[in-house]
Amino acid sequence: MNAAMPTLGHASSASVPEVQLASSVDPDVVSLPYDTGSTVDLEATYEQLVLNRLDERYLVVDHAVGHQSKCLAARVAEVAGTPHDVIEVHVGTLRRMTTNASTSRATALLDAGEHVLLLILGHLADLYRSMALRAEPA
Repeated sequence: MNAAMPTLGHASSASVPEVQLASSVDPDVVSLPYDTGSTVDLEATYEQLVLNRLDERYLVVDHAVGHQSKCLAARVAEVAGTPHDVIEVHVGTLRRMTTNASTSRATALLDAGEHVLLLILGHLADLYRSMALRAEPA
């Protein structure tokens, strides 16, 4: 992933709910139902995006989550994934990430996950709209 940019400020350690820096992710390979043979590692990528968003929020670093979510939306669109598929990945990933987390960490993960979900769904809608406009006859 992208290297962290220099910090713009310092987050108070009292306001950080057990945040750990994004690190290695246990890859879970997920195939979308309309996959044409390629396997997309969506859950691991989604988990990394959530952790990067958490870093951005509490550690004031820039992991370019907006750009990364746009790339993930493009990967979903390439395999004809739907918003429902993205939501299934979101729910499964966050359920796994919050299983043994404290209440404050789980809340922070859910907030970060919601932000990532909205970014991806917005980019996916934009991609499908662009594709539909290109497909219309003149």
